[in-house]
Amino acid sequence: LRHGDLMAESPKVNLGSAIAVTKNLPASLDSDGVKHNAKIVLLMVDSADPSQHLTLQLKFMVYKLERGLMCPGGSWNTVDGADPYEDSVMRNTAIRTLKTIFGIDL
Repeated sequence: LRHGDLMAESPKVNLGSAIAVTKNLPASLDSDGVKHNAKIVLLMVDSADPSQHLTLQLKFMVYKLERGLMCPGGSWNTVDGADPYEDSVMRNTAIRTLKTIFGIDL
């Protein structure tokens, strides 16, 4: 499959409402004034044709905005947990933002 084929087969996502939802829950800053973000890399290896080079088998889930392709994700908020330096808290951020953008519940 070529890039255009993947885009044509991708489900259409209404990013306007997803972005509005994430804007209603603004990013929190930690005690040092730092904003934390979680980005999710969803990867699939299509091994239907083992003779195909690995780089042609890899597929990444991204979404398209006006400024280009983006990995799904978003900013940490205190609803995800109190300490953004804990892995479990940033995992919660990733789960929340992926569900908001794509409707996928990890």
